[in-house]
Amino acid sequence: REKHIMIIEQLREFYETHGKGPKRSGKLKNEQMLSNWIHRRRNEKKGKRLSAELETAILTLPWWSWDPFADAYKKTIEDLKVFYHTYKKVPISGGKHPNENTLAVWIRNRRNEKKNGTLSANLETDILTLPWWVWDPFTDAHKKTIEDLKVFYYTYKKVPIKGGNLPNENTLGVWINNRRKDKKNRTLSAEIEADILTSVVIVTGK
Repeated sequence: REKHIMIIEQLREFYETHGKGPKRSGKLKNEQMLSNWIHRRRNEKKGKRLSAELETAILTLPWWSWDPFADAYKKTIEDLKVFYHTYKKVPISGGKHPNENTLAVWIRNRRNEKKNGTLSANLETDILTLPWWVWDPFTDAHKKTIEDLKVFYYTYKKVPIKGGNLPNENTLGVWINNRRKDKKNRTLSAEIEADILTSVVIVTGK
């Protein structure tokens, strides 16, 4: 027990001196030893082998985390909520707002993990607390456009055309032209094509 308490004090001093927790790849004095100790204690906690007394002592370290990766993800999700509330937009790569590019990269990586089946269930649940989140923004945007096309047609009894003067007509007309080009060039995804075929407006042009 005394050895563990001594190491906890060394960890406290390390953080106060360097402003960070020790890493296994670190080169600072005692850094690798302290990092290995942290790793073993986290494994003991995960395996329910960590004594209550030692756990209490460890938690006197204000920066301690039992699962730093999960905690980092939770913080990023909170950062995303703040970003959206502040700027009323989803962060995009190359964006100019503070932290925007970092958040956009994080979003892209999580979407790729979902697509590849490597996203953890817990993280997916946390991500879905973001009310604006979509896994495939391009497909979702196409679905919304198809619904807009139906509304347009039933409202004005005509197919929108490029250069049209009705509300949103030019945008919808350009979208139709682009999807027809995609189909001609065989670059239209099967999923989007199937959604398009639900709209007689686009298929028949009547």
